[in-house]
Amino acid sequence: MVAIMDAIARAMGWILRSLYEATANYGLAIILFTIFIKLITIPLSLKQQRSMKETQEIQPILEKLQEKYKNNQEKLAQEMQKLYQERKVNPFGGCLLLLIQIPIIYSMFFAIAQPVKFMYPELKDVPGVVESIEKYADKGTYKELYYIVNERKDIIDTNFLGLDLGKVPNMAEWLTLIIPVLSGIATFLSSYVTKKQAQKNGTSNAQTESMQKSMSFVMPLMIFWISLRVPLGMGLYWFVNTSVTILLQVWMNYKIYGPHNKERKLLKEGGITDGENA
Repeated sequence: MVAIMDAIARAMGWILRSLYEATANYGLAIILFTIFIKLITIPLSLKQQRSMKETQEIQPILEKLQEKYKNNQEKLAQEMQKLYQERKVNPFGGCLLLLIQIPIIYSMFFAIAQPVKFMYPELKDVPGVVESIEKYADKGTYKELYYIVNERKDIIDTNFLGLDLGKVPNMAEWLTLIIPVLSGIATFLSSYVTKKQAQKNGTSNAQTESMQKSMSFVMPLMIFWISLRVPLGMGLYWFVNTSVTILLQVWMNYKIYGPHNKERKLLKEGGITDGENA
């Protein structure tokens, strides 16, 4: 597993390096990288949204099945599986994008935190580089980044709009707090948009709304706290990623739930369909 994550991080580093060398702007390279990743995952995002919609649409049927076979769990499992197959619903379809995003975020973090290893690995063959990096051993995971920021701006100029994206935010430099604050705000807006869309589409219930209400405050604070402890480049990635996600949420919501969409109803008036009564 470690080898796989390492390979993904090297691929991320190569893409980030290519974009940086093409633009000569580290911040712009991160932004373009983020947009690129979001664009290629649009099909998966649409599949996730459709899967969530389909699962929500058959929820009334599932509830009736649970009531009908509450004393026969084996039969209930069979009928639920039959229903999923008939409706071509994957109950785990909504998890696919999340499972893909985790290694992307993890790998992006290391591509930014360890630019020598993942972006410019040939530097380690240059005499004195490894020794220079070790001077920042007290910085742990960020020692390569501190080496670049303090000694090799000729390799990567991490300055972007007056901010050094190679730095970790600190209270002494209030400007470094801008990106963590924006990341937290973007995360809150994403939760808010998701909640409003669910209410509008009728796909929310008391339980999910209660959970969303809690997450609307917990997640922004968590992202803000994490952004205070990672390089500003990673915070910029999260801010752009979340901002683009909000735009995609609005677009996908219209595409799937818009007035032009006239998909068949999955639940007949009166309850379980004839096929489920068998």
